[in-house]
Amino acid sequence: MLIRFAMKEFLSEKEFENLSQNTLKSYQMLFDDFEKWCEGSGYERIEQITSRVLKNYLNHCKNDKGNNPTSINTKRKQFRAFFNFLVQEGIIDENPTDSIKRVREDIRIKTFTDDEVKQVLSYLRRMKRKEDSFYAVRNYTIFLTLIGTG
Repeated sequence: MLIRFAMKEFLSEKEFENLSQNTLKSYQMLFDDFEKWCEGSGYERIEQITSRVLKNYLNHCKNDKGNNPTSINTKRKQFRAFFNFLVQEGIIDENPTDSIKRVREDIRIKTFTDDEVKQVLSYLRRMKRKEDSFYAVRNYTIFLTLIGTG
């Protein structure tokens, strides 16, 4: 089966399942880019797509397009759903994404510095004095509680 027909079939199935328009658009964007890349690389049929081909495409996205690890993992997850559908429909025998591991994401939580905390507290104190409203007192109290409890 040609790649573009497999993708159209998948999208129509997901539309039937009533997925949100944003989800369908993200699949469409992925498929448009992947189809363009496949044409440039000489892949026409879905049976030609192996885990090595997908890894090459994901490397292309990472290195040439500058996608971050979260984007690469999202694309991997979308491909996984697509190829699971193709396996369920009997179009291919096995899912090539099974051997592709998630990319390690370096997640760092940025904490406030002491100066930033002082600035926020100063702002909230001014707002509390200026407005003297329930919301100003509430915001100041919430922030103090969060800072005090870590």
